[in-house]
Amino acid sequence: MEYLDPSDFYKRSHQIIFQVMVNLNDKDQAIDVVTVSDMLTDQNNLEDAGGIAYIAELAGSVPTAANIVYYAKIVKDKSVLRRLIQTATNIVTNSYGTEDDVETVLDNAERDIMNVAENRNQSGFKPIKDVLNSAFSEIDRLSQDGDEITGLSTGYPELDKITTGLHDDELVILAARPAVGKLRLR
Repeated sequence: MEYLDPSDFYKRSHQIIFQVMVNLNDKDQAIDVVTVSDMLTDQNNLEDAGGIAYIAELAGSVPTAANIVYYAKIVKDKSVLRRLIQTATNIVTNSYGTEDDVETVLDNAERDIMNVAENRNQSGFKPIKDVLNSAFSEIDRLSQDGDEITGLSTGYPELDKITTGLHDDELVILAARPAVGKLRLR
């Protein structure tokens, strides 16, 4: 889900199956042949997805989940190439049939190519729901520990009390106006 959208898949059946897998994940349910088939049946999409035999065949054809990121990147790359081919085809078609001036045609072509490139780079974003769920889980875990310092101690008890220690992915800036009694760290 971090790398792919259902539209990245070429076959419609794979788009349907992946969307069901995303839906199951959103509901914190297991993703396997039984749950995917059951949800597809509930949505009346089992035959559109290729039937239960096809789903079982797909599940059995993946040699290992250890390389899942590599496989996802292959699917994403092929999806970008398909979008690029479609965009280039549209540019050629529009170039032959346009009555616009050359500058307008070039601007439109450039915009369309840039849209393909921008869509390629959007996989770094995560749904806010996922980010919040992760943050709340981490806050809950830390509150259950009962420690005042949940990160790396700075050695300054008052600073540790304010920051709860130093944590990964945090930037802490200590600053004050001149001549207000800052402590020099050595």
